[in-house]
Amino acid sequence: MKDEILIMLANQNYIIIFGDMVEKLLISQLSKDPYYKDEMEFDGEKYMEDILCNENKDCFIYVEEVNNEIVGFIEIWLRNSDFYFFADKYAYIMHYYIEEKNRNTTQIYKMINKLYYVAEKCAKENGYNYICADVFSHNDKIITLLKPKRMEVYRYRTAKQLGNLAK
Repeated sequence: MKDEILIMLANQNYIIIFGDMVEKLLISQLSKDPYYKDEMEFDGEKYMEDILCNENKDCFIYVEEVNNEIVGFIEIWLRNSDFYFFADKYAYIMHYYIEEKNRNTTQIYKMINKLYYVAEKCAKENGYNYICADVFSHNDKIITLLKPKRMEVYRYRTAKQLGNLAK
């Protein structure tokens, strides 16, 4: 029997679980970021509480369950055109996460796709014609997984550390 994968809109019952997942995601990504120098301490629970308890109408978080176990989530923000994407209003994928232990299953692509397509559906249902995401250049896996979704590079952000200028 195949694993049953369900996607649901999150509510306040998921604050602690998502808080833990956000912390894992940030530590995983920022520990590989050569420019991030701050401490690796995050209050993911507070972050999720602020979003889910304030019922922000521009933010949607969807939970992914496999066989009654929460394995991941996607966080989508609805944005007006701005400096980062000035063509039109857009849905922005802020966080996209699947628990490490669930990444080596035969259903990983199905799990990833279900989360992505719920983000597209959310955007369309809210009248948005674009979906955007930022991806660290070191995150080859997600870059590879987004290519079949026809996500295109919109622009590049370059960076160079100048050293200690406060001498």
